[in-house]
Amino acid sequence: MARHVASGSWTRVRRGAYVETGPSSDPQGDRRLALARITAVHRQALHPPLLMGESAALVWGLPLPRVPARTHVAQVTRPGDSSAADVARHVVHVPPEQRTVHHGLHVTTLERTAFDCAAALDPYAGLVVADAALHVGADREAILAMVARAGGHRGVRRARAVVEAADAGAESPGETWLRWTMLRFGLPQPTTQVPVQTPAGCYWADLGYPAWRVLVEYDGAEKYGADGAQAVAALRKERRRQLAVEEAGWRVVRVTAADRRDPPALVARLRAALPDHQSTPRPYLQPTTRRRRPGARQPARP
Repeated sequence: MARHVASGSWTRVRRGAYVETGPSSDPQGDRRLALARITAVHRQALHPPLLMGESAALVWGLPLPRVPARTHVAQVTRPGDSSAADVARHVVHVPPEQRTVHHGLHVTTLERTAFDCAAALDPYAGLVVADAALHVGADREAILAMVARAGGHRGVRRARAVVEAADAGAESPGETWLRWTMLRFGLPQPTTQVPVQTPAGCYWADLGYPAWRVLVEYDGAEKYGADGAQAVAALRKERRRQLAVEEAGWRVVRVTAADRRDPPALVARLRAALPDHQSTPRPYLQPTTRRRRPGARQPARP
């Protein structure tokens, strides 16, 4: 084991647990290591731990803007001083109906996972998880019922705002970021996956306001692929698509990753395309200004 680690062919994920080292260019490398750490915690425990929050989201295959450095588990007793530093233990009661087994691991249900993330993470990260959970079949009403039962616990108001703003039509964290930015700056709730009929066929836009005939498209780098020829073909197809949509009487506002550096400027462009709209303040969707220590905040209790 020492030779494998020294040569770089193995990576230590926690004491007594190693995985083969992946390529440095792997964009999912951190996620893969976090899942390996979760699996190691499960295998090394005397009793199967109940994974919750961000760790449960990883097991469910939900996206996260930032991969957690620790494995989050729920337990009914307070952890001792000898607890492993790479495990965040939350003292919280999770009823049987909010537990399940997924890929052989004990996790909170999809709905409970979305609730925990919405209550504990910053609004954008919570919305990324909630969007993805709804996209794969989570029940929004069940999540809102958990919010209602949580009463005045910490993070509940933010959780309610996040779950109410969540949309199953979001297909990437980039699209979620765009919608979150629009909402936190007071723009009206956009419609996701807007169908547009044109003489060239029916096209679908990421976001839009049918009442104003305005579409908003998020152009992430992954949309056009890494291959040069493939990217050129995709760009030409996208250009033909935009021309057809504009000829049908729609205005298209294009957003790229570069716009993330200046959200106010992006919102100003969007406001100009929406005459006579009413601004709707959403205080609980604003970015959090105080960073929490990993595992320090106890989750709300539905």
